[in-house]
Amino acid sequence: MSTEQIQGSRYEPLLNSALARMLNERGIDATPETSQPGSRRQLDITVRLDNLVIALEGERGSRTGALRDAQNRLDQARDDLVVVHKSVAINYPNNLREPDFGFATRFEWAILPSSNFALGTVDDLVATLRRVPEDYGDPENLAQDLNATLDRAVSRLSDTQKIELARTLNLATEQTVNGKLRDRKDAAAKRGMLVIAAAAMFHARLDEFLAGAKPDTDARTGDPFDGVWPPMKLQACISVGDVIENLAGAWDLIVALDYRPIFEVAHGATIEVFQDQNWKDAVHSVARAALRIQRDAAGTRHDLLGRIFHRLLDSARYDGSFYTSTSAAVILAGLAINEENIPERLSDLRIIDPACGTGTLLMAASERVRDFAGSVESGESEMIENVVWGLDVNTTACHMAATTLGLLSPSTLFHSMNIHMMPLEAKTNNDVPTVGSLELLDTGRPHRTVEWSSGFQRRLEIGWTEGHQIENGESTVDIYPNSFDVVIMNPPFTRDSLRHDQFSKEEEALLKDREKVLMQGRSGHGSSSGTMFIDLGEHLTKLDDSAVLATVFPLAGSSAPSAREVRRLLADWFHIEYVVWSHDPQRPWFSENTTITEMLVVARRHPADPEKRPPTRFVCLRDNSRVTTDAVATASSILNDSLSQNVGLICEWPADRMVKGEWRPLGFSSPRLVNDYEYLATHGRFMKLDDIASVGPAGQGVREIFSHHDTPDSYAWRALWNNDPETRKKSLQVETDRYIHTRDNQKDTADRYWALKSRLLLCVQPRLNTVRITAAWVPEPTIGSAWVPCRPNAEVDAEKWEKAMSVWFNSTLGLVSIIGTASPRVFSRPALSMDAMRRLPVPKFTPDEITYLSSVFDFNAETEILTLAEIDRDAVRLALDDAVCDVLGLSRDELAITRRELMREPAVTG
Repeated sequence: MSTEQIQGSRYEPLLNSALARMLNERGIDATPETSQPGSRRQLDITVRLDNLVIALEGERGSRTGALRDAQNRLDQARDDLVVVHKSVAINYPNNLREPDFGFATRFEWAILPSSNFALGTVDDLVATLRRVPEDYGDPENLAQDLNATLDRAVSRLSDTQKIELARTLNLATEQTVNGKLRDRKDAAAKRGMLVIAAAAMFHARLDEFLAGAKPDTDARTGDPFDGVWPPMKLQACISVGDVIENLAGAWDLIVALDYRPIFEVAHGATIEVFQDQNWKDAVHSVARAALRIQRDAAGTRHDLLGRIFHRLLDSARYDGSFYTSTSAAVILAGLAINEENIPERLSDLRIIDPACGTGTLLMAASERVRDFAGSVESGESEMIENVVWGLDVNTTACHMAATTLGLLSPSTLFHSMNIHMMPLEAKTNNDVPTVGSLELLDTGRPHRTVEWSSGFQRRLEIGWTEGHQIENGESTVDIYPNSFDVVIMNPPFTRDSLRHDQFSKEEEALLKDREKVLMQGRSGHGSSSGTMFIDLGEHLTKLDDSAVLATVFPLAGSSAPSAREVRRLLADWFHIEYVVWSHDPQRPWFSENTTITEMLVVARRHPADPEKRPPTRFVCLRDNSRVTTDAVATASSILNDSLSQNVGLICEWPADRMVKGEWRPLGFSSPRLVNDYEYLATHGRFMKLDDIASVGPAGQGVREIFSHHDTPDSYAWRALWNNDPETRKKSLQVETDRYIHTRDNQKDTADRYWALKSRLLLCVQPRLNTVRITAAWVPEPTIGSAWVPCRPNAEVDAEKWEKAMSVWFNSTLGLVSIIGTASPRVFSRPALSMDAMRRLPVPKFTPDEITYLSSVFDFNAETEILTLAEIDRDAVRLALDDAVCDVLGLSRDELAITRRELMREPAVTG
């Protein structure tokens, strides 16, 4: 061993002891340098957390050594030589000495099997360790098990019982969708059984605490408690006697202690249904499954209820109820909440999610606050009863959110929660529709919420004009504009054509009219419900410095013209600190039940003028892990500017561009390609396609006016229709592929569309991992479905111009212009709207340059072009690139770098 290694080996036990001491001071059970009973193998630090044993293996100045030692512990655990469930590699700074090791010292760690190290302090490590249990076990299997159990339980019930259960929970048993009445009894009953299952799961978690928690005062009456204690354990409730009587009695007795929001609604659901053997068998099976889940390591994960709930929610496509993954919630909360957000008195802090769903974001926010505020039991109670607020349009989601927050600390008593159901109704008592949390934008009238946690529902009033309070029967709560330190949300993203389709056409019109009233003069708009929630978020966020709005938002909103005003709203009223998005081909989104690419946006109130604020940090994740501890490490690394390039890249974007609503192009992961696109979009050598050409008609319109066929009608019009894998266009010059017939009563429009035909057509939505060409040239002018015709406006030789533009759009820089301008709704299929096509950057070609490029086209017109993944060895693409370099005076070596970066893009490689 070298002298340095010998000295390091002497210092490491001292550093391990110091780290264990600091972990204990932060509430983590940590023991340094101990051998397990029956084993001579010594763990550097043993951490015990929620029945898990975590080994921390430390080295000084050696990532490799720390990873090796941590892996050895897992290997020994596999061979039953030690009891270790998770292993953490700790890498101390090479020059760190024990006297200098304190809470502010920064060091590295990696939680195996990941080898990506995070950089942070002891408190950052504590936050990571607390979330290790969330990654243990397989919650998906448990979710499938409970889902099947709920189905079997519902199948036992009569229609009358299903209706009774639904009525108890204020759930509809019928629904009009697109004008058709749908029977919803089974779906409503299944949600009701989930409420019972959630209460049973929480019951099982409480069993170990209840015996020593006999109340002095009965929370039900306020009188001294004189009942029998403790309540029956869940195992006893389902083992002997009448399961309904047992559960009802136990839950009523638990409410005498506290936990009313969770158990009262489940208690009502259990006893209000006709009590026959089928009902008892159904409840018994659900309670038994709940007990089985809680005995599984994964059963303690707070994302379990969210997974199950969103399987039951078949209206997500109408109301945008997407389940935020726990890892995304951890990153968003980790970047949004810092020590400046935490007041001296925890009771002064206000956090709200106005579309809380099952509470995943609220849970992540609460845990982030706990990272800074400690884990004192009184603090947990304060958090649940006063700090955290959640609003949702769904009663079952409210119950799931309450249960999720309760799992933050099951032994913490709470009587009330600020979880409120905001009605989404076409008509109310005074014939005014209500559109959920968006009603909070109207400060001129009282707003109703639903008391979901007391069995049959009661209507309550929120009236800012009447004291800014609501009364829930036990306490008053404030909810008024600019009153929250943290607004964190995953708004409902649903396009206008789908939103509210679960209602009748008449009701849908009333709801959308109400939204228009609320959005009058605001930035949000009805074509995407998520934009309206940005207005709501700004409305609720305090005007104090460091108050923060943190949201999940569709990635297309970073460039779509329809979201420009929302982007400006954020830039005007906040400093946009972070924009995080994922180029991980396996997980380009942050919600679990959607295929829409998303971003995380953190916007903080800032005193400086918008254009004088710091630059925005854009974070492109290459590895968007599902693992919660990886997410903690990612957030910590972003904050500490130590993000591994294996995980992601960080670049800055100037504030003046953000103020204009111009964000970094998010269709690229490579900073090089971003710079190249900026050159195309801003250099005086280029202009917008709209300046020299006309595009259209759009493919969607063509499909509405024409049908496609193998045989001609009397017009014998042929079109460029397809761009699927079987008919992929493989050369610059292609042939039309289908006959088109005019649909009934569309003759005039068809003639008008046909008059817009062209020989140059642009691909609407190229699939980057298989596409060969993005601009096609056909010998005879035509229109298209997946292709849009493009015609020159200027007095030029049209055929030569079309060929020259085909060379441009199929060159490397032309592809960069297309991908950078298109909407990145799906990375592998960037979508070019008509507006985006008009904004495409194109060179200002001279007539001689057009003639030259046209000759290059003719020479390569019928030669097969390779896919983008093969672009660096594609003879045609190289010829096009050389021609573009000749015309624009660019370096071929520099363009070769751009070409290689493009072929390495995740959207290209898949």
